[in-house]
Amino acid sequence: MLAGLTDIDWAAYDGAYGPATEAPGILQAIADPDPEVAGEGRYDFGSSIWHQGTVYPVTVVVVPFLAELATTPGVHRRDHLLYTLGTVLG
Repeated sequence: MLAGLTDIDWAAYDGAYGPATEAPGILQAIADPDPEVAGEGRYDFGSSIWHQGTVYPVTVVVVPFLAELATTPGVHRRDHLLYTLGTVLG
């Protein structure tokens, strides 16, 4: 899961607060089997990758990873991830 995550130069993409170096950790947190950690990852996603509905350069880059997480059995709150994808792409 999340193949290619470390191949991306995350510092080259801006999020809500500048270079999005935190993006891989956020995506890994969303994938975490611990529901509390996954929830923190979803919160952090909304705080820095897609803050207040703004699409940043990093938001576009994470879409394939978010789609993968939303379709992977066992990932917590996949319904929330699908809703987020639909809103981001909408």
